[in-house]
Amino acid sequence: DDHSQFMDADSYEQLNKETGGGFSGVGIHITLRNSVLTVISPIPGSPAARMGVQPWDRIVAIEGEPTEDITMQEAVNRLTGPQGTTVHVTIYRPSERRAFELDIVRAHVKVDSIHSRMIDDIGYVRVTKFSNDTSGDLKNALLNFHNRNARGIVLDLRYNTGGLLKEAVDVSDLFLNKGD
Repeated sequence: DDHSQFMDADSYEQLNKETGGGFSGVGIHITLRNSVLTVISPIPGSPAARMGVQPWDRIVAIEGEPTEDITMQEAVNRLTGPQGTTVHVTIYRPSERRAFELDIVRAHVKVDSIHSRMIDDIGYVRVTKFSNDTSGDLKNALLNFHNRNARGIVLDLRYNTGGLLKEAVDVSDLFLNKGD
């Protein structure tokens, strides 16, 4: 299964932090895309988001050391750390064909799995990942839209970083009839 993987103890601990609601770091979801450390999405309100880090930015160096051949766990270990400490990163932004450096101060990052708001009379909800209670949080947002007489909803799954299969299924169950 392309969407399953073996997790060692460190990876499992990191998954629990991410799906449990918070951690201390710069606040980005990352992946190795063609062996290049790539930002999937900055976490809204995080230090990285405030510094202007964008989806698909490439982290080409951390603390002056190139990230080629870095593993995901090594990258996570180097980007997370105690609140108030700084990490120096070099970012290449393909859309602008330029590299730049940032000093990002690590902070406690709360990982909300959904972000919702009304846009005129349409409910907009972005699901960033499938965490411990994403389906419950989404159900509350949908009820809020209903109570505010939303004419429709937009469910935004762009840049979703995955997470817990059970929660993904529970979210789907909010929109699909059993057996569909």
